[in-house]
Amino acid sequence: MISLLSNLLLVLVSVALVLLIGALVVVLFNAAAGWVVARVEERAEDREQVPTRR
Repeated sequence: MISLLSNLLLVLVSVALVLLIGALVVVLFNAAAGWVVARVEERAEDREQVPTRR
C-alpha cells in the first residue's frame, strides 16, 4: 500500500513538473514572439520615415 501511494505521488509530481515546464516554454515563446513582432514593426516604421529617391 505504501509503495502504491509513493508511486502515485511520484506520478503526480512528474505530471506537475511537466506542466510547469510546458507553461514556462509557452511563456518564453510568447515573449520571444512579442519581441520579434516589436522589432519588425519598429523596422517598418523606420522604413516609412526614410525618404525615397526617385
